[in-house]
Amino acid sequence: MGSSIHYLDNQSGGRLEGVRQPIASASPWVQWTLYRLSLIINDVVLTLGAFMFAAWVRFNVPLSVFNLEARPTIPQLPIIIFGFVPLWLAIYASYGLYQKKSLLGGTQEYAGVFQATSIGILVIVVVDFMQPLFAPARGWVLLAWIFTICFVVIGRFLLRRAVYHLRRRGYFLSPALIIGKNAEALSLAEQLLLWRTSGLAVRGFITTGLEEGG
Repeated sequence: MGSSIHYLDNQSGGRLEGVRQPIASASPWVQWTLYRLSLIINDVVLTLGAFMFAAWVRFNVPLSVFNLEARPTIPQLPIIIFGFVPLWLAIYASYGLYQKKSLLGGTQEYAGVFQATSIGILVIVVVDFMQPLFAPARGWVLLAWIFTICFVVIGRFLLRRAVYHLRRRGYFLSPALIIGKNAEALSLAEQLLLWRTSGLAVRGFITTGLEEGG
């Protein structure tokens, strides 16, 4: 029993006309490489921003939860840039936050950001315990944890929205074939083609001689 592939260009009797997905000019490897670079830049810039914003809040906002009589300190900028940021990226990578399977779907990516950031803050606390001279302000550590999670999640959320927009133009799509060519298969193809952010590009149908014969 043989099988054959029927492409949308010459099948479906015109039912799917006008809803075909465009094809991107760039290869999938280029698309995903650029997206991963965007994620790394997002994480570096927003992590640094979160650390700096946490320091500004700790030093300039007289919140009652802080010890206002203390003279808090934060790590010097070179330590943050060349110590904490590479550490953050390594932890994020270990949680799969730059792997295709963890991106652009569901809340797994955001949960990973929460967990990885928490581990990073825990490392800072451990270093503080082992090296008393390091001793960053506890208020700053707490604020850095909160702001880093918020900033990075918001940045990745906006990048995801940008990818969803690009999917309407044929980018970040995985080619797909539907097994079967009956009414249900045509209906599924139509739904996927109209669902512009699904991430699947339906190219046609796979059928067997038995199915073609009824």
